[in-house]
Amino acid sequence: MSSGPLSGLRIIDLTQVFAGPYCTYLLGLLGAEVIKVELPGGEWSRTQGPPGPARDAGLAAGFAAQAAGKRMLGLDIRTPAGAAILRDLLRGADVFVENLTPGTLSRLGFDQRALQVLNPRLVFASISGFGQVGPFAPWPAFDHIIQATSGLMSVTGTKDAAPLRVGPPVVDYATGAYAAFAVMAALAQRAADGGFQRVDLSMWDCAQALMSSAISAHLNAGVTPRPEGNIPASGSPSSGVFDTADGKLALAANFEPQYRRLCAAIEREDLLTDPRFADRASRLTQADALRLELAATFAAKSAAAWEAVLMAADVPAGRVRTIPEAVADPHTAARGVWREVAAGQGPAMTLPGLPFRLNGSAPGPTALPAVAGADTDAVLLTLGRTEAEIVALKRDGIVA
Repeated sequence: MSSGPLSGLRIIDLTQVFAGPYCTYLLGLLGAEVIKVELPGGEWSRTQGPPGPARDAGLAAGFAAQAAGKRMLGLDIRTPAGAAILRDLLRGADVFVENLTPGTLSRLGFDQRALQVLNPRLVFASISGFGQVGPFAPWPAFDHIIQATSGLMSVTGTKDAAPLRVGPPVVDYATGAYAAFAVMAALAQRAADGGFQRVDLSMWDCAQALMSSAISAHLNAGVTPRPEGNIPASGSPSSGVFDTADGKLALAANFEPQYRRLCAAIEREDLLTDPRFADRASRLTQADALRLELAATFAAKSAAAWEAVLMAADVPAGRVRTIPEAVADPHTAARGVWREVAAGQGPAMTLPGLPFRLNGSAPGPTALPAVAGADTDAVLLTLGRTEAEIVALKRDGIVA
């Protein structure tokens, strides 16, 4: 029996790839029972990504990052018998999360009205590229399509190298986190009124929510956001990314007290008395000149040395790290988000836990994700299917 604040909740997970599975993964780490419904043989992402024994076993790195702790049911819901099994699952569920292209579930007989009749207390959450309503609703999508269409890609990169995709699939994971938040809100509403809850969540909306300050500047101040490279949103010339003797340093001295502490820490008090940089307005006018002065100073020491100096002076700064450097840093270990999970056979994997702490601890996975169909028999038995029926369902390719 799982433990955690969501212990006792049953979630039926009809999602694949990243956004939907990450939503249910977060809820599972909080104690919910998650039954993942896949087509017999497993979802596409089980075998995509870097090669190796884990991928060969259907536990590719990208899939495994949001699959641990879920019960795996291989089921073809496109068949009448498969649809009947899904209905039985949903009758006893608290939450149903799906990320099929809008309209697909309705064509299979699982529209909102049918689900509400089936389970009047169900939280029904749909995650899609563009939402359940709107001109783009029927369109399929992946992360980079949303980055392109939402405007995010247009402000990423430099003036000479844009539009660019943000490297990792940030919209997928932000959408998954927003979806978990929305499901929690729906559960709270259900606790208040006892009724069916409908959640419509789109990657398009989430991408634009991630750009709230930039979009607000456009809507409310008439500003058209443009790609600015490493110049921060504040526009402060004493912020950005600077070359050092051996790498790059990110700096954010946005406020006047921070600027003064910066100048003292790097032993450039002359930048406080120079009339070109006398106040914020002057520094904005002379932004290029100030950046040149700072760049000349930062070139004298390593990024690590400047990081230590500036952090000690209470000036926000940090060495630009690679992903291997960041995950190997002692701070990552101290936070405890990433967990090494041993396998019964074969190599262990390192998987993410929750990116926050509850009462001092960050819940994380305790076992590797299960192979496709690992829990099919057990789940079907709880629904009253006999062993003979399960054998027949497997023979017909309806379950696996």
